[in-house]
Amino acid sequence: MIAMPKMDGQLALDFVLELLRRDKHIHNLSNYLDSRDRIFDGKYREVGKNAIVEAWTNLFLDGWIGPDPSQSSDSLTHGWLRLTSYGKSQLESIGEDYYPIFLDPGSTIQALKSTIPNIDIIALKYFEESLWAIKKHLYLSAIVTMGCASERSILLLIEATLDYYNDQELRATIQ
Repeated sequence: MIAMPKMDGQLALDFVLELLRRDKHIHNLSNYLDSRDRIFDGKYREVGKNAIVEAWTNLFLDGWIGPDPSQSSDSLTHGWLRLTSYGKSQLESIGEDYYPIFLDPGSTIQALKSTIPNIDIIALKYFEESLWAIKKHLYLSAIVTMGCASERSILLLIEATLDYYNDQELRATIQ
């Protein structure tokens, strides 16, 4: 996934969501990319094309948009993509309580490493695998790997507690 400034990515997603509210069929993405400085009173003119393409890609991968079955190579009036029923329900749900966030496992792991420099590498690897599984809609795999990450972390907490109290009787009871 292309790393981009957080604000640029957010504005790109706002732009795409506003387009989808206005037009449920995307006739020509390049036209929208080229007209971003004019539509919606120019409020998205500073958003980069790559950021907008990333937003479209995230919506596609998350099932918001998909191929339009009425597409035709000899027709310029039909869109190549359309909002799916899932996308319509999500678009209608956007409000103060809900705004879409798309999972970026690479950035999440980097943020964790910088926030928690001494994080256990094994637990982190299980967690990373879980995030990638979620991104690919492999939910059972995600649950298993998240469970492994959790178990590893709990075992480390128990071990640290036993080391702190240095009580051999307690250690024998737990093990």
